[in-house]
Amino acid sequence: MNNKKWIAVVFAILVGLTLLTPFLVFKDLLFPYVTSKAYYLRILVEMALPFYLYLVLAYKEYRPNFKNPITISLLAFLLFNIVAGIFGVNPLRSFWGNYERMGGIIYLAHLTLLYFYVLLLGQLGMQYIRRFFVAVIWCGAAMAIYSVMVQLTGNHFFMADPSYPRVSATLGNPIFLASFLILPMFLTVYYMVGEEARWKQVMYGIIAAMELYCVLLSETRGAVIGIIGGLFLAAVAYVVLTKNRQLRLWGGVIIAVFVIVAAGGYAFHNDLPAGGMLHRVFNLKDSNTEARIIQWGVALRGYAQYPILGVGPEDYYVIANKYYNPAIYQYDPSWFDKPHNYLIEVLVTSGIFGFISYISLLGFTLWALWLAYKKGFLNLLELCLLGAGFLSYTFQNFTVFDTVSASLTFFVFVGLAGYLWRESRSEDAEGKKKLTRGLQPAFVNTVVALSVIVVIYGLWALNFTGMEAGKAVNYGYAYSGVNPQVSETYFQRAISLPFYFDPIQVSSKYGEFATNLAQNPGTQTSDFVNQILQNAIAAQKDAIARVSNDPTAWQELSTLYLSTAIYNKVPPDPEALTAAQQAVALAPERPEPTLTEARIALYENNSTTAESLLEGVVNNIPLDYDAKLQLAIVYAYNNQTAKGLQIAQPVLDTGYVPAQTNEISWMGQAYQDENNFAAAAKIYQILVTANSSDLQDQWNLAQMDVKLGDTQSAIAIAQQLMAEDSKDAAQFQAFINSLK
Repeated sequence: MNNKKWIAVVFAILVGLTLLTPFLVFKDLLFPYVTSKAYYLRILVEMALPFYLYLVLAYKEYRPNFKNPITISLLAFLLFNIVAGIFGVNPLRSFWGNYERMGGIIYLAHLTLLYFYVLLLGQLGMQYIRRFFVAVIWCGAAMAIYSVMVQLTGNHFFMADPSYPRVSATLGNPIFLASFLILPMFLTVYYMVGEEARWKQVMYGIIAAMELYCVLLSETRGAVIGIIGGLFLAAVAYVVLTKNRQLRLWGGVIIAVFVIVAAGGYAFHNDLPAGGMLHRVFNLKDSNTEARIIQWGVALRGYAQYPILGVGPEDYYVIANKYYNPAIYQYDPSWFDKPHNYLIEVLVTSGIFGFISYISLLGFTLWALWLAYKKGFLNLLELCLLGAGFLSYTFQNFTVFDTVSASLTFFVFVGLAGYLWRESRSEDAEGKKKLTRGLQPAFVNTVVALSVIVVIYGLWALNFTGMEAGKAVNYGYAYSGVNPQVSETYFQRAISLPFYFDPIQVSSKYGEFATNLAQNPGTQTSDFVNQILQNAIAAQKDAIARVSNDPTAWQELSTLYLSTAIYNKVPPDPEALTAAQQAVALAPERPEPTLTEARIALYENNSTTAESLLEGVVNNIPLDYDAKLQLAIVYAYNNQTAKGLQIAQPVLDTGYVPAQTNEISWMGQAYQDENNFAAAAKIYQILVTANSSDLQDQWNLAQMDVKLGDTQSAIAIAQQLMAEDSKDAAQFQAFINSLK
C-alpha cells in the first residue's frame, strides 16, 4: 500500500469514527451527556487534520473548490462568528463555550473542518463517501435500537435513561435524540428507494420506521412538526415537478385534504385527546409555546441593541437577563442562555452578517440538491426525500437550539450537499480523473510535521485540560456531602489547572459546596468551614474578574458573603450588598437577585427595606411563591401576622412546598394563637412530610391532633417519637397515658 493509500484509509477511519459521537457518555465528566460527545468529536477532528493537510497539499485534485457557494457560506459564517466573538460581550465564552453547552467558535471551527473532511471523502472516491453515509445510517439505526430497548425493558437497558418515560437514549434529553435522528432517518429512506435488492429495501425501511417511532417516543413536538412540514413541502415540490399527470392530480388532492385536516386539527384541537401527541401538535396555545414566543420577543428586543455583530456566540445569556420578561416566569423560571430558536440565536449572537451567511448556507444546500437533480445525479423522489430531511431539520430548529450530536449530522449532510455541488459542476468523467502532484514533498512534509505538533498541543490544551477540570469539579461536588476535605482537594485542583475555560460554572459549583457546608457543617471545625468559604469567595471573585456581566456570578458571591456572616453570627461584609446590587443591575427584572438583596436586609434586621424589595418582586411576578412566602415572614416579623397568613396560605393551597421548610414553620404557631388548630395541623403535616426527621414538628402535629379529637393519630405519633428519642420517652409515655 503506497503512502497516499494508507493515509487516505487512516483519514477515512478517523472521520468515520466521529459518527460514534452520540453514543459517548463518560460519567466522570461534568454534564457528561454533552461534554463527552464534544470532547470526543473534537479529538477525532484534530487527529484527522494532519492526514487531511497531507492529502490536500500533496494532490491538487483533493483540494476544496472555493467557488463552491456552500463552502463560501460556511466559511463566511465561521468568519462572522469569529468577528462577533472578538467584539462581543464575553469573548472567553464566545470562543470556548461552557461545560453545559460546549458551543462557541472553537466548536464551530471543528464542525467546519468536518465539512471539509466529508468533501475530501467524496474526492477520494465513491467507495469512501458511500461507506461513510452507510455508516451514518447504521449509527442512526443503532441509536433507534437502543431507544427501543430502553422502552421495552422499562429503562433497564445498559444505562438508565434520565428522561424516562420519555426516551433520550445516550443523549440525556429527548429533544436532543429527536434532533439527531431526523437526518439519518431521511438518509435511510433515500438509500432504501435507491436499492435494487429487495431485502435491503426492507431492511432500510425497518430502520427508518424505528427511527420515526423513536422520534415519537421522545415526545418532541418540534421534531414531529418539523418532519410534517418538511414532508409537506417536499410533497408539494414532487407534485409540481412530476411529469406524471395522474400523480399530479391525485397528489394535489391528497395535499388539499391534508391542508384541510391540518386546519381542522388546529381549529378543534381542544376536542383531541388531552396529553396525546396529536393534541400537542395542533395546540399552539399551550404554556410551552407561550414561553417560546415570550423568549423570542426578549431575543429580538435585545437584537435591536446589537444589530450588526450581535452579542457574540454563546452570549445570549446577557440579553436574556438584561431584557428578561417577567411574564415567562409562570411557564419557566429558568435562567435562559438560549432563545430556543436556532435561527434567532444566530441573528442575536452573530449579527446580521452571520445570519445572512447562515441563511445562505441553508439556501445553497438546497440549491446543490436541485443542481444534482438537474444533472441527473438524483431523481425527483431522491431530491424530495433529501430536501424533506433538510427542511425537517431546519424547521425543528425553530423551537430548539443545536446540540453536538445534531450538529454532527447537519454538517455531515451539508458536506454531502457540497460534494453533490462539486460533482454536478464537474465536467470530467470519474474514470478520466488523474491525480496531479501538488506542492513540493519537502514543504508538504514540513507542514504536516508542524501540524502534528500543533495537534498534540491542541489535544492537551483544548481537550484534556478541560476534561480534567470538568472531572475535578464533578468529583468535588459529588464528595461535598460525604467528605468535604476530599471535595475541597478536587475544587482546588480544578481552579489550579492552567486552562479551565468555564470559570462561572466551576466557581458556581464551588460556591454551592461552601454554602451547603456552612448551613450543615456537621463535625467540621469552624476554621475549616471558614477556609472553604474564603476559598470559594476567592474563586468567585476570580471568575467575575474574567466574566463580569453574568448576574448569577454576582449573586453567588453575595450569597457566599451572607453565608459567611450567618455562620459566624456577624454582620455581613458590605461586599454582600454590593454584589447583590450588581446582580440586580445586570438582571433588573429577574426575581432572584432582588430576593438575595432582601435576604441581606432581613439578616441586618432592616425589615422595611426587605418588605419593599419583596413587595416589588411579588407585584412584578405574582407566581413567584418563594418571594411571597418570604414576604409573609416579613409581615409576621413586623407584627402583621394576619397579613402574612393571608399571602402565604394561598401559596400552600396550590400544593407548593418550599425548599426551606422554615419559610412556613412560623405559620403553625400563628394558627395556634388564633385557635385555628385544623390549619395549624395542616402546616405541621406539610413540615413533617417534607422533613420527617424533625421531631419537634412531629410533636407539634400530635398536639394538634389532640386538639382536633384525633387521639389515635396523636398516640401513633407519640409512639414513633418514643422509638426515635429515647431520652424523652417518659414525657411521650405520659402524653399517651393522658389520652387513654
